[in-house]
Amino acid sequence: MAPRKTPTGDAAPNSAQSQSAVRRLQHISSTLNPATHKRAGEEKDLASKTQLTTTTLRIGSVSAQINLVPRWPEKVPVEVTVDLEKQDILESLQWMIKKDMLGQDIFLLGGPGPLRRHLALTFCALLQREHEYIVLHRDTSAESDLKQRREITRDERSSPSSDASSGLGGIRLKAEWCDAAAVTAAIEGRVLILEGVEKCELNVLPVLNNLLENREVNLEDGRHLVNPSFYDNLLQSGKTRAELDAWKLVRVSPDFRVIALGIPVPPYRGNPLDPPFRSRFQVRWVDGWGIGGSRLAQSLVVKAKWSVPGNADSVKNVMRDVVYLMETIRFSAKIDDPISASGSTSNLLPPFPQISLPTLLAITTMFPEECTFGYSSSLIERIFPYPGLSGGMNRDQTDAWIGYLTQFKMIPAVAAPPKAARRPSVAPTPPATAAQASPSDVVEPAGLESVRRMQAAAKNAKAAAEAAAVRKDFDHFVASMRRNARRSAYEVVHVRRADDMRLAARGGATVAGPKVVLTFRARNSGDRSTLPLEVLVPAGPAPALVPTSTADGFSSIARGGDGKLFVDMPRFRDAVTRMAQAHALGMDFCVVGPRGSGKSTALRRFAAMLGYDAGYTETVHCYKEMTARDLLQRRGTRRDGSTYWENSNLVTSAIEGKLCVLDGIEMLEGGTLASLQRLTQDREIPLPDGSWLTSLANFQAIQTKTGLTPHELITVRNVIPIHPSFRLVAMASTPLNPNSTGTLNENLPWLTEEVVNMFHFVVWGQMERLEEEEIVASVTRCPQGPMSQLFDFAQRLRFIGDDEGQGASLSKSAALSTRQLIRIGRRLTDHEDEDLYRAINRACLGPFLPLPAKQTLEGLLAEVNIKEKVLRKDIGKPYSSQNRLHIGDVSVPIYVIPPEDPEGSALVPRVPTTFFDNDLHTLVMREMAIDFNGGEHLLLIGNQGVGKNRLTDRFLELLNRPREYIQLHRDTTVQALMVQPTVENGVIFYKDSPLVRAVKTGRVLVVDEADKAPVYITSVLKSLAENGEMNLSDGRKIRPLSAAGTGAVRENDIIVHKDFRLILLANRPGYPFLGNDFYSQIGDVFATHAVDNPDEESELELLAQMAPEILKGRLRRLVGVFAELRQAFDDGLVSYPFSLRELINVVKHMRKFPDEALDSVLRNVFDFDVTRKEYHELLMRILDKHDVPKRELRIGPNALEGNKPLQEKPQLVLEYDGPEPAIELPDHEGVDDGDEEHKGGNQFQGGGGGTSSPGQGGKSGPHRLNKGGETVFQIAEQLKNQVSDEIRSAALDNARDGLMKRLQEINMSGQEAAQYKDLYDSVRNEVQQLRVVLEGVEAKQRERVWLKNQTEGELDDRKLIDGLTGEHAIYKRRGEEKPEYGAPQKKPKRLKFVFDLSGSMYRFNGVDGRLSRSLETAVMIMEALQTLGHKYKYDISGHSGDSDNIPLVDAERPPQNEMDRLKVVRAMLSHAQFTGSGDNTLPATKQAIQDISQEDADDWVVIVLSDANLRRYGIAPKDFGKVLTSDSKVTCVALFIGTLEDEAQRLSAELPPGRAFIAMQGSDIPRIIREIFASTIAASS
Repeated sequence: MAPRKTPTGDAAPNSAQSQSAVRRLQHISSTLNPATHKRAGEEKDLASKTQLTTTTLRIGSVSAQINLVPRWPEKVPVEVTVDLEKQDILESLQWMIKKDMLGQDIFLLGGPGPLRRHLALTFCALLQREHEYIVLHRDTSAESDLKQRREITRDERSSPSSDASSGLGGIRLKAEWCDAAAVTAAIEGRVLILEGVEKCELNVLPVLNNLLENREVNLEDGRHLVNPSFYDNLLQSGKTRAELDAWKLVRVSPDFRVIALGIPVPPYRGNPLDPPFRSRFQVRWVDGWGIGGSRLAQSLVVKAKWSVPGNADSVKNVMRDVVYLMETIRFSAKIDDPISASGSTSNLLPPFPQISLPTLLAITTMFPEECTFGYSSSLIERIFPYPGLSGGMNRDQTDAWIGYLTQFKMIPAVAAPPKAARRPSVAPTPPATAAQASPSDVVEPAGLESVRRMQAAAKNAKAAAEAAAVRKDFDHFVASMRRNARRSAYEVVHVRRADDMRLAARGGATVAGPKVVLTFRARNSGDRSTLPLEVLVPAGPAPALVPTSTADGFSSIARGGDGKLFVDMPRFRDAVTRMAQAHALGMDFCVVGPRGSGKSTALRRFAAMLGYDAGYTETVHCYKEMTARDLLQRRGTRRDGSTYWENSNLVTSAIEGKLCVLDGIEMLEGGTLASLQRLTQDREIPLPDGSWLTSLANFQAIQTKTGLTPHELITVRNVIPIHPSFRLVAMASTPLNPNSTGTLNENLPWLTEEVVNMFHFVVWGQMERLEEEEIVASVTRCPQGPMSQLFDFAQRLRFIGDDEGQGASLSKSAALSTRQLIRIGRRLTDHEDEDLYRAINRACLGPFLPLPAKQTLEGLLAEVNIKEKVLRKDIGKPYSSQNRLHIGDVSVPIYVIPPEDPEGSALVPRVPTTFFDNDLHTLVMREMAIDFNGGEHLLLIGNQGVGKNRLTDRFLELLNRPREYIQLHRDTTVQALMVQPTVENGVIFYKDSPLVRAVKTGRVLVVDEADKAPVYITSVLKSLAENGEMNLSDGRKIRPLSAAGTGAVRENDIIVHKDFRLILLANRPGYPFLGNDFYSQIGDVFATHAVDNPDEESELELLAQMAPEILKGRLRRLVGVFAELRQAFDDGLVSYPFSLRELINVVKHMRKFPDEALDSVLRNVFDFDVTRKEYHELLMRILDKHDVPKRELRIGPNALEGNKPLQEKPQLVLEYDGPEPAIELPDHEGVDDGDEEHKGGNQFQGGGGGTSSPGQGGKSGPHRLNKGGETVFQIAEQLKNQVSDEIRSAALDNARDGLMKRLQEINMSGQEAAQYKDLYDSVRNEVQQLRVVLEGVEAKQRERVWLKNQTEGELDDRKLIDGLTGEHAIYKRRGEEKPEYGAPQKKPKRLKFVFDLSGSMYRFNGVDGRLSRSLETAVMIMEALQTLGHKYKYDISGHSGDSDNIPLVDAERPPQNEMDRLKVVRAMLSHAQFTGSGDNTLPATKQAIQDISQEDADDWVVIVLSDANLRRYGIAPKDFGKVLTSDSKVTCVALFIGTLEDEAQRLSAELPPGRAFIAMQGSDIPRIIREIFASTIAASS
């Protein structure tokens, strides 16, 4: 839609419209000249000369005068949206009238939902009061959104012949202040409705405090709004209106009122009210279920009365049961815990939304079969989606929910496990009527009795065992119930066009538009004699796709409008039916389900069936930086420099009747999405430019009331109708492995109570195996054998987290999505020699998984008999022949650059130096060529320096593909990916980014460092790669190739070129790269290839090609050194992953300077670690092993003391062969130009040097000084050691005094210090290694975000136009985002270490040192965590034959010094020495898991250290494994540090994968703990 511009005049109106015409002209005049705008009482229009018609509204004893002829009728709400026969509603309205009569502002407080807003709008409608509406959110600006904003407008007095297209062209511009809604409401005497007060950032709303208290405020344009009494007193004192206008005083209307709408904080999330702001309001609590909902649902409520439905008995019964269910849940939340006020609330269910009953009544009125038994629970999930969502309910809540549904007979009865929670969640017996229900009648007796039963059961060991036995079966029932209960009782069986029909509208009017007739058939129709249900609904203009007619439970294969193959399965037909039902009811809906489960496919099918295909669907891709204003409009500048507002895709869809999809709403802040509440619930919303979107029915009512034509309403009054075909669809993904005991705020933070009130929900589950097999087989024609193996593996991989508690260790790849399975299936079909083992490892990032996850992956592959094939590495070098590129057995065409891309040939990468082919890189290019030729986008992941960039450039060079390049980083923004704004002559221009250029021309876009940008930045690439869609920040839209030629493509839209490809380059996930885990979010969209360092032979081959003059033996030694250093990184012994890049740089140096010693060259790499003493022994050992000299290396205890000079080494002299540059050298006094050795005095510099003077020799001069030509006197080492006894003694005394002072402070004797030092020295290096790992995890938590709307910092691209207009808060800066009040708190990571202190530890210590390793490990843990108490909370306990819980370290009071830690070690030793016989490993592990799981934390890790001597005490591995995996949220592993014969190996093999480790050497323990942390803590961070 073209930007709207207020005209300067209209054609003369006819006599019937004279009054409205005069009002329009005066409104236009006031808009163009706000400073001289006259007050309402001074209007000289025709309406003021007409006697106003008034009436009286009376509620009880309170009455109010009503003006029936408002000045701006479009500002008066059209219809009443609450039930005026309900007493609580009438009482609230009566109270509001009282407050209005007193001149007081109102605050309506209540639960989330539309009731508060509907009550405020009803108040305005009944009293015929004009209103302004502002929805508040985190991005609301105190000035531009609440008071005034500045626009650069065209001066209408400039020359009319000026041509805007030729620059300024004589048109004069002016900066003009435009009043915001609050100021307009104050001047015009309107009601200002502020919704979402709790979402506004602190210190924003106080800008209105003076307006609320005194009805005064100063405006940016110089005007002053003043109290009406003060203004009138000035007039009475003799001041004229002209004088007051000259003083820029503006009278606030006495009719001005403010109604604020908010929810209580706590218990809901948001910011607490500012006390000065709160004190200016009168508050009333309002809440209820019988009001709200969509317009259609509301009309049904008013007519049918939800309490007594007038439909079939099944409808009545369901509605009655729902009322009881809602009352039960609400009353359960009010029960005081019988034990303590802080009792567990883990089983409390979230409240039902306010729209529940109206929405359910609307559905059951039109589709009564939904009330039949078996479908009612699915019906409830449409308005209460939590039970069907992954992460929507924890285990206790699920138990309670199943109990409620069973009691009210909405599902078959099931034997639910006993509840362990203290707080009861027992459903009461339904009372005779809902009105008779009360907390005492419903809850108390049953609750107390239930608590007693549960307490008794907790003490009964047999009951506990029975509870554990039925838990698994019950969970499987819940999963089955969730899958089967989501089916609708209907199915769409036919659709036909009905464009010759007309839609019925309000008042009997009709509206033309695209329509279809949907035919629904009830599933329970038996012989199908039941008549089908036909519903006339709005639709899009594209051809409607008739659904395939198949029997229930069978699938068919079809082809969609975009040409893609589609497998029409029952799950898709069911989902499309539920979408169609919501559409028929006029409701917007939200599709929620796991990522990669087919949500987009089902939605595309729905769009095709309803005529929204072929470009009539607008997709808004959500990202974290998106603001509420971005959802509606953006500011732009014309070529002449004037500003305007441009509609977003959402607003365009609303006006043009398209389907708008908000994709990825889980990325948005809850408040940002909630800003659309009025659009989804009332079909009305104000836009930032001052215009107003309203439903077509309201638009027609306003037209009738004002007598204006539709054109006049749109262009003059800025009231725009919403097309009846418009629908808003939100799409969200749920976490695959949510925390089973976590809260809704933790698992689904976007799903707030307000969002639940906005949509009709279509809950979508993960596909069943048979469904996925059918899709993969239909699309790929994959052979049955490999496909069965693939799905056997996928099924085990997906459920291993639930069955064995391994979700954490495989969290990065814990579900092969359907898309990945299809990709693997295609390769298995097209390439007979495809290795399924390697294909799965590529998709799961096998080479880069932590050790526990890798062990689990290998175990699963072995279970399904997937083995690695022998890989032929020598496939030859790539070569070209007959315009085709050949890489091994793969042949792909070489690209021909099209003539329309003349710059393309210059953008083909030319590798600057010769590319040295090697077997590994050639194999990777072969795999890349297969996927690239198949139309896939690529993702290359690997360590730094392994050649990802060089490999990509070589690949594109061989294919002759032009390349665009973009590099991401921490500060990359979404706007930077899309366009590059520039300002020229005061006008904003947007230049295409490399991404847009690549899309237009069909080039390859290489995105480097993809893991360094925030995940929400790279997520915007997902839709581009998957669907060929992206919304650009300058208003343009990238559309897929299938949209070309359709009527929905706008002039500036960009069609994706058929040859466009994406190649993403990223470092491997996890420590030490500290990148973002974007792979779990978008990785399945790309064909993934792991690029590792070449094997030793390939690396040697590459280096030999690069430096043929260097002896191969010398290169082999270097290759061996770096290979061992990489292995040391994998083992956790070094913190840096040495790569091919460092090795190549060393060889380059050796080629250029062949005479330089090898150890000197290696310093170029190893000097980074010059201060890391823990590397010294390891590096020296590796260098000795490969016979590499190390004389020049400065790593170790004496690293900072310099090297011993070698007499045979030539001294360096600084000199110039030509003229010396004009630089000043240091000026030294007392320079000795002689050549004699100094003999004391410390007076001279130069020469041989002395004790404290600089020179070329000496004992301890401050620095060396060479004058040139003098003889070097190298002092003997014994002279250097001749330090005086006095100096040496003073230094030793000083150190000894410091030690004694330290020992006195910690009450530690010298002998005790020596004991602890021996322990610490044995793990000194390991302590540092473990601390490095823990600090790495911590670093990710501290990453900051962009803070917007700042007055200093970096210029925000999205605020450029605001800056041109004079706003100040147009900057952004990095900082720690202040969490929203009530949001989940950042919690510490909880660690617990359980040591085996049984007698066998002491007895066999002499055999394998197991007890010594335990003591050393305890020291290592305490030392490493000493400085990380703010991030990690840990405790240490032990177990022996005497006890299963020996406290050693308290989590609240960890040891603070060496003496405290030594006491812990001594206690461990004493327990092991004097304990009785026996073993308590199992009870100790159970106790540890129970203790740690009850605490609030981000992660829970229990490490049980044992000697594997379990079989002696009758402890079976199966029983131990059950305990280790007993709590899915706690990662519990066993670390065996001692064994007799091979007992530890056999026990480890029989325990669940990734749950057991063996450490027979003390140096193994840090590596193992590092792997445990990497697979749990680092993954979740």
